[in-house]
This record gives sequence, C-alpha cells and structure tokens, in this order.
Amino acid sequence: MKDLYLVIEGQNNLKCLLSVKMPVDDPKYSKFGKDFFDDEYINDEVFKYFDRYFMYLSDEFTAWYQQNEEEAWFDLRLGDDGKMYAVAGDSEGIKFLNEVIYITLDYLDHEINFMGSEKDSSYWFSFWIDPDGGILKAADYSRSFDFYDDLNNDDAYYPMAEYSFQAALDDLVAHSDDYQNPIEEEEEEEEEEE
Repeated sequence: MKDLYLVIEGQNNLKCLLSVKMPVDDPKYSKFGKDFFDDEYINDEVFKYFDRYFMYLSDEFTAWYQQNEEEAWFDLRLGDDGKMYAVAGDSEGIKFLNEVIYITLDYLDHEINFMGSEKDSSYWFSFWIDPDGGILKAADYSRSFDFYDDLNNDDAYYPMAEYSFQAALDDLVAHSDDYQNPIEEEEEEEEEEE
C-alpha cells in the first residue's frame, strides 16, 4: 500500500491483552476501512505491533502464535464501544484483543490520527495544525515529541452513515485549509485594528 504510513499506538501492557474465543465476524468487533486498508498491509502492521509488545512478554500469546503461525492473522477492528482493537486470530476465530488508543496515518502528505468512533457512529479524527495553517503535513520521523507542544490541534467527525472511511479521509484532506491557528488569527486582527 503506497502513499500510506501507519503507526499503531495501543494499551501496551499485559493487563490489557485479552485472551478471548470469538467468531471472526463477531458483530461487537467489526472490520472497518474495507474501502481503504489493504488486508495484507494491515495484517503485517498489526503483526508487527503484537510482535513488538507481546511476543516476548506474554507466554500465552507466544505459545499460541508458535502453534498457529501458519494460519495466524491480524487485523484492526472497531468495537461497538467506539474503541479500536488490534486483533489476532486463527482458523477458529479471534483469540486476542488489545485496545488501540489511536492510529496515525500519513495520508496524502497529511498527518492524521484516527481515534475510533464516537457514540453517535461518527469517525473521529484528530490532527495538529501546521504553524502556517492547515492540517500538519506528513510526519517527519526525526521530530521529537516536544515538537508538538507548541502546535494547536483540532478534531473532525464524519457520520459513518454518510461517509466511508476513505471518503471521510479524503474530505478532511480536501478541507485542510479550513483549519487555522486561532491565536495567529487573533494576533492578525489586533494588528489590523492598530
């Protein structure tokens, strides 16, 4: 999947890794972004997430993976509680769930965080506003976390009944310039009054 970089930020401790037995299509944990995410790409990225945080911390997860490596699959799901979950499963169904706090997408040269869903069934996006206005351009991975301290941020919500995940992202990027720094706008107004 070119032109997309994804980072998964989750609840990375053993207390938050849930061992479950659920069918693959459990309605409480629905697949989202079917029109956007390539299954193989998401499988690989979620596997890297589980490998990084749980392969060497959870004996149960490690044992399951070693026994099911050939048929193991990984995915991102949206829970009916509005939260996102990294999911691991095999031919029997979903075996592990871990809550994801947000995913960061570098999409069409913009850095956008997908936070999950609001109770009213809206996609919830959060993003930083560039000092020059508009949604912050795609992440520079040499940035320190302190870089974000001086930036304003904003949120956008898109009803799932009206937008697919792809359409919501495209609309957000198309309207990037609508998001401006309110402090700078106030300063400009003060300068004009003088």
